[in-house]
Amino acid sequence: MIGCVITTHQSSIRPTGHQALLRCIKTLVSSVGEENVDIMIIDNGSVEPYENREKYDFVYRRDQINGLTGAWNVGVFMAYEKGHDIICVISDDVYFNPSFKHYEPIIRGRDDKDDTVFGIMTDSKTAFPKQQAKEPQSGKIINITGNKFAIHGWLFGFTRKFFENYSTNGMLFDNKYPFGKNEGYFQQRVWRDGGQSILIGDCLAHHEHIGAWRKVDKIKWGKK
Repeated sequence: MIGCVITTHQSSIRPTGHQALLRCIKTLVSSVGEENVDIMIIDNGSVEPYENREKYDFVYRRDQINGLTGAWNVGVFMAYEKGHDIICVISDDVYFNPSFKHYEPIIRGRDDKDDTVFGIMTDSKTAFPKQQAKEPQSGKIINITGNKFAIHGWLFGFTRKFFENYSTNGMLFDNKYPFGKNEGYFQQRVWRDGGQSILIGDCLAHHEHIGAWRKVDKIKWGKK
């Protein structure tokens, strides 16, 4: 089972935040099965907090002074305390197709899994400008360790042992870094300590950036 930490935020400049969250959860569960994920929601200071009707584990952060890094630390530590051996951090504006079912088996099958942070491919134009994929690339692993860009914060995962190896005082991310800088700093620190970052080419998801909500071909993403 994967501990899935999903961050959400809704405000006047992002009015569809919680709608995106519901779609994220629905497509996640339909892709891998409800029995294979434990969902934890971190509401990062929404003007109107998420109404947690599904009774998932839920935290509402009243301020965003530390940006997403603070929310990530709260959620990841929650997943770690619950004993999850694989933890995945997900933005609410991600939605999945069935290719995500490859994510967990690939992680578990790698000998270097405890020293690696795992991302997946996206059809977004801006998240991975150098490693773009329109369709899943079967069996392809792209190592971006030391690259000038890191795995983007919209979706990445790691093992429980990875958390133990690279966290400090229960925090994996530096709370001093606001959104937009945190991913690069976190992974650069991991790289310095001998870890690596890879993209799993077997997995493809769609990510809608804040301020750039897009329509996606419904047939391609399995929505009828």
